[in-house]
Amino acid sequence: MSWGTYAQAVFALVFVLGLVALLILGLRKLGFGSPTPTIGHKNKRVRIQEVTAVDARRRLVLVRHDDREHLILLGANGETIVESRDAPPVSKPVPTSPEAGRFASLLRQSTGSTHKQEDDKPKDPVS
Repeated sequence: MSWGTYAQAVFALVFVLGLVALLILGLRKLGFGSPTPTIGHKNKRVRIQEVTAVDARRRLVLVRHDDREHLILLGANGETIVESRDAPPVSKPVPTSPEAGRFASLLRQSTGSTHKQEDDKPKDPVS
């Protein structure tokens, strides 16, 4: 066998491993193989909020159901509930686009209001 044949085999192996890596990344992007599912969990009552690896054999999992949160330690020997509490309310993010700010200022101008909201006041760096 010549060096060209060995080089061709190595390049073929690298190419195939690259294709496998791309396939794995694509599947993870779709939600397969990850500890927190990303597809179709909008209206479910039980959700995994967060997963953190403690070490090679144990993980901390924050599970939310209805209005309760449970912190669970999962390990090789079983699971332990570390803490349970009422969940904080889920707040929807407020859009902060430039158009929203411009709309608010136009609305204030059209109503003749000169009163600024708390968010519009400059913040005092001392306090």
